[in-house]
Amino acid sequence: MAQLHRYYYHHYHRFLNSFRQKSLLQCHNFNLVNNYVINNMKRHQISTSINTGILLSSNDTLNQYHDISRSFITPQHQPNDQIIYQDDTAYESFISHQEIRNRQQNLILLVCEHLRKIQSLTLKNSSPLILIATPPPQYQGNTMIPVNECKQNSDFTYLTGLHSGTSDQLTSNCVLAIFLENPDCIDSHRSIIFSSNRTKSEKQWHGPELSVQYEQWLKQISDDCQPLTELVNFLNKQIKSYRRDLFISRKTLEYRPELVTNLKFYLKSATTSSFDNDVEKWSTSLGRTIQSVNIRDISIFIDKLRVIKSSQEVKAMKRVGHIGALALNNTIEWSRRLFSTINHNDNPSFTFVESHIDGKFNFESKLFGARRQSFPSVCASGSRATTIHYGRNDHIITRNNDDNCWILTDVGCEDVDGYSCDISRTWPIDRNRDDDRFQLQSQLYEALIGIQHELINSIIVGQTSLNDLNELMLNIMARILPEFKLFDEFVSKEDVRNIIKRLCPHHVSHYLGLDIHDTPTISRSSPLLPGMCFTIEPGLYFPAQGLPIKPEFRNIGIRIEDDIIIEPGNKLIIPLTNDCPKLFA
Repeated sequence: MAQLHRYYYHHYHRFLNSFRQKSLLQCHNFNLVNNYVINNMKRHQISTSINTGILLSSNDTLNQYHDISRSFITPQHQPNDQIIYQDDTAYESFISHQEIRNRQQNLILLVCEHLRKIQSLTLKNSSPLILIATPPPQYQGNTMIPVNECKQNSDFTYLTGLHSGTSDQLTSNCVLAIFLENPDCIDSHRSIIFSSNRTKSEKQWHGPELSVQYEQWLKQISDDCQPLTELVNFLNKQIKSYRRDLFISRKTLEYRPELVTNLKFYLKSATTSSFDNDVEKWSTSLGRTIQSVNIRDISIFIDKLRVIKSSQEVKAMKRVGHIGALALNNTIEWSRRLFSTINHNDNPSFTFVESHIDGKFNFESKLFGARRQSFPSVCASGSRATTIHYGRNDHIITRNNDDNCWILTDVGCEDVDGYSCDISRTWPIDRNRDDDRFQLQSQLYEALIGIQHELINSIIVGQTSLNDLNELMLNIMARILPEFKLFDEFVSKEDVRNIIKRLCPHHVSHYLGLDIHDTPTISRSSPLLPGMCFTIEPGLYFPAQGLPIKPEFRNIGIRIEDDIIIEPGNKLIIPLTNDCPKLFA
């Protein structure tokens, strides 16, 4: 054990020395610096004994098991096992400060163009002011310990490069302002970040002020940093100086209602959408009018930029897809071996629960370089797979229960830049099952994989939309599913399509990026263009009752989901999550 400690001590300090010599601005997720030592030790096996325990990877062959609180399991690597290695770029930020500045500039230009079209006004008469706020601090229980897994406002991440894994000082109590310093000059855009300052007591409890690296990053992606207490004075000054159109998002209204109520101006909403209702929610009982200000929704303009990924974003999407796919593959293999081992040994001391699969994926994805899970995992065994957003993950998985033969997993993780993957697989956890129901579900799942393959091959860049893919999925299912003779005899061909809509009630696709359901204001009827990233996820969910299907099909839920990106330039349709097999022997 002493040798092991010396080994890590030696590599840790060797890493720190090399890290100081590199440009720290290449990775502005500076809280991950200590974890970066793993990346520096590339080509070393991650599964290594730590203290008295083991980091269990899917390379481990479980040849013994004791109590769950003491995992003294010795890994024995087989010749064909995949050893976990981290890529050199696992913790490297692909998003440069120049790209962040370009995003801010493109947004203000897009907004100015919109104002000119709808108002026919010169910049001298109207000037936009954009406000993007972070969520308030979130704490676990009454401990006042910040929750590290909270989700950042993805618009804020897109325009600053800062997210929930960087610094809680910059991911809560923070507002980004983008505006034209000189309304007569469209090139005079500026950005200011308003953040809270910590007291001495807060520094002791939650950490010191910004590090030098953060200060350098902020100087590169903004023109000024000011205390959050100056925000209201800044806004009042801006509104008094010029006629402003205030662009804010729904999340900003939710996070920072004082941006409206404390200014005490007369709200003259300029939209006709439900955004008006959100504005009214915060505009009651306002005081004396200062000046007429239009309140507009910024979300659609940001989404127009976000839906088309840059070349650097494409790299980030490829990375996180690779991380998630490998992590899920390792999780599946580990779970199947564990299930086989504990049932073979007939060991009643271990209770295998769905949440173990969830925890294993979280563990594996972070070993590969993920920062966090991108949403609560779905790990549904048996009939629970018919619940599309099943998230309890608390059911015990046993061999004796016929209901637990198959597992549906829907999981995802985020990389260090905040980009997400979203993967679903349905797989048999029991290697020894081969009964009729098992064969039936296997055939259904293989048919679903074929449907997904046909959908991907049907994409024509610039023409096909996500809604087209959904319509095609329903047509294919209406053609294929009757061959399984799953419907009762009295069901007509006309009724089949309506039943299929209930068997697969969700859309076959959604956009993907910094959010799992990315850019929600972009219509799914829009043609798919180079730079767009999206999912293909056909599913079938046969309920226990309520539909005219035969009994042997009931309580079966299956889904297959992969992430796709259209490469800018060559327009190639690239699957991002193929590193996780679709079928498991």
